[in-house]
Amino acid sequence: MSATGQKRDRSQYTAHVRARGPHPAYPERTPVVDDAVPWETEVADYQPIEFVHKVVVANDSSVKPDGWADPQVRRIARSRLPTRSAG
Repeated sequence: MSATGQKRDRSQYTAHVRARGPHPAYPERTPVVDDAVPWETEVADYQPIEFVHKVVVANDSSVKPDGWADPQVRRIARSRLPTRSAG
């Protein structure tokens, strides 16, 4: 669904692959096939690795006066994050 509550037309959708590829500073990413990229798609057994880059942690604005990262970003409850589950 879009922000307006309308179903998105995915006929012209091109999956974003760069964000799913390897990155030298990140742990290995959980593989996601193109058809499962939209958050609306349920994916059985999807269990991504929790990871917050050390630069984000170092810039926690509740710890560092001029920090730019949201406070306590490393302590976000998993229940508040978007989830993917088997149908």
